[in-house]
Amino acid sequence: MLSPDTPTHYPAVFLPRQVEQILSETPTEPALALIQLPSPPEKPKTPAVPVFNQSPPKRLNYGLLIGVSAVLAIIMGAIASVDLLAGALLFGLSAVGTGVAFWRQWRNYPKRLEQYREKERSHQNQLTGYNEEVARAERDYQLRYEQYRRRCQDIEQQNQKTRKEHRRQCDLLKTPEGIQKWREEQIKTITLSPAGLGFEVDVNEFDPRGYAEYERNCRLPSLLRRYFGDKIHVLYYVCGKIPDFSYIDTENSVSIDIEIDEPYIPRQYPNSSKSLEVTHCIGQSNYGERIKTFQNNDWYVLFFSERQALRHSKSCCKALAQLIDEITGSNLVQTKFQGVPDLEPERCWTEEEAREMAERRARLNY
Repeated sequence: MLSPDTPTHYPAVFLPRQVEQILSETPTEPALALIQLPSPPEKPKTPAVPVFNQSPPKRLNYGLLIGVSAVLAIIMGAIASVDLLAGALLFGLSAVGTGVAFWRQWRNYPKRLEQYREKERSHQNQLTGYNEEVARAERDYQLRYEQYRRRCQDIEQQNQKTRKEHRRQCDLLKTPEGIQKWREEQIKTITLSPAGLGFEVDVNEFDPRGYAEYERNCRLPSLLRRYFGDKIHVLYYVCGKIPDFSYIDTENSVSIDIEIDEPYIPRQYPNSSKSLEVTHCIGQSNYGERIKTFQNNDWYVLFFSERQALRHSKSCCKALAQLIDEITGSNLVQTKFQGVPDLEPERCWTEEEAREMAERRARLNY
C-alpha cells in the first residue's frame, strides 16, 4: 500500500522520489503528426501573342508619286522663273524620272506581294505554334493539377487514419489501464542510483534497537536472511539514518529500507524507569524527514507494525517479496512463498490510541 506522507496502514510502502513523481502524473496527449499537403502546381504563364501589323503592298504608291511630283514642280517653277531653258530641261528629266519610278513600282509589285505573303505565312505559322504551345502548357497544367488533386486525396485519407488512431491512443491514455501502462513505461526510462551503505554501527554506542529487531525475540530477522540471503544488511548507516533492515540488490539497483514500528516505548511500561513515549503515530513530524531522506536517495521504504513482525513473520517476508517482484519483475512469491498467506493490513495508531495501548500493555500481549 502506497502512503502519500506518513503510514496510515501497515504494510506501508514509500517510493523513491523519481518513481513517486511519475506515479503522480498523468500522460499527456501525443503530438498529432499529419502529412503536409503539397503546394498546388503553378498555372503556366501565357506567352506574348505574335504580332503582324504589316499592310499588303500596293501596285503603285500614288501618294509618294504625287508628293514627289509636287516638290519637283515647285522647284522647277522657281528655276523656270530664272532660266526657262533650264526649267524645261529639268522638267523633262523629272518627267522621265517619274515615269521610271512608276514603271519600277509596277514591275516590282509581284515580288513585293510575294514577300508580303511569305511574311504573312510566317506569322500564321508563328500563331499556330503559339496556340499549340499554349494548349500544350494547359494540358500539362491540367495533368499536374489532377496528380496534385489525387495526391491530396491520398494524403487526406492517410491523415484521417492518423487522426482516428491518435484519438484512439488519447482515449486509451485516459483509461485507468492506459494510465497504468504509461506510468510503467515511464518508470522503465529512469535510472535509480540508490545511496550505498555507510559505515557500520557500533552496537556499544547505539541506542537499543526495537524489540522485534532481535532474533531472540522475533523470527523475522532470521527469515529475512533465509529468504533473501546476503542481500539483507543490519546496523549500517545510510545517509545519516540507520535502517532497521536493509535489502540491497546492486544488480537491479534496488535498495529497500525495512522498518518495524512499535506504538510506544519502553515495551515494559509502566514497569520501567523510563517515561512513556508514544511513537510512530499518524501525523508525527519525525516521520516525514526520515522518509524523505531515503526517497531522495532512490531508496524504497517498507513499514511493518511490530505486531505483524512478531505474529506474521513469514507474511512480512512475502510482502517484501511482492514489492521486489513488482519492482524487478522477479518471481519470488511463486518460487518461495507458495502457501504463505498475504499479510493482513493493520491500521496505524494515533497518539491517543498509542497511550491507550500502553495502558493495557499491548506490546506484552502479542
